[in-house]
Amino acid sequence: MGRRVHRQYAASARKRLKLEYDDVVQWNPRLIYADVTGFGEKGPDAELPGFDITSYWARSGLLSMTRDAGAPPTWPVAGSGDNATAVGLYSAIVTALYRRERTGKGSYVTTSLLAQGVCRRACRSRRRCVRRSFSPRMIARIPRMRR
Repeated sequence: MGRRVHRQYAASARKRLKLEYDDVVQWNPRLIYADVTGFGEKGPDAELPGFDITSYWARSGLLSMTRDAGAPPTWPVAGSGDNATAVGLYSAIVTALYRRERTGKGSYVTTSLLAQGVCRRACRSRRRCVRRSFSPRMIARIPRMRR
C-alpha cells in the first residue's frame, strides 16, 4: 500500500468523498498526508480557491513591496508563489518522513499560499530592519527615520 496521498480536491469535495486525513489514515497509520490551500484550513476564506497572485502575492502584502514610490506594483513572475509554497510543503514532508522513521507514525502536514506569503513578507521586513535598508516610500511614511 502507498505511503503518501496527493489530492487536488477542494475541502468540501474531500469531505464528500471521504478523503480527509481522518478517513484515509485508517488505511495506513504511517501515511503522510500533505495538503495545500489558498488561504488556510479555517476562517472565512478557507473554501476559496487559491491562486499565486491573489493568495501569495496580494493578500499577504508582498505585492505592495514590489514597487517603487508612486508606481503601481510590479507583476511578479508567474508561479513564483506556487514554487515558494511547494518548497515550504516539501520541508514539512521531509520533517514528517524523519518523524515517521523515528516513531513509525504518519503525519498530516499542511500550508497555504497565504501562510507562505506572510512568512516571506516577514523575512523581508526583518532583513530591512537588520540592514536598516528602508525604501524611500517607507521613509516618507515615517518622517523621523533617516537614511
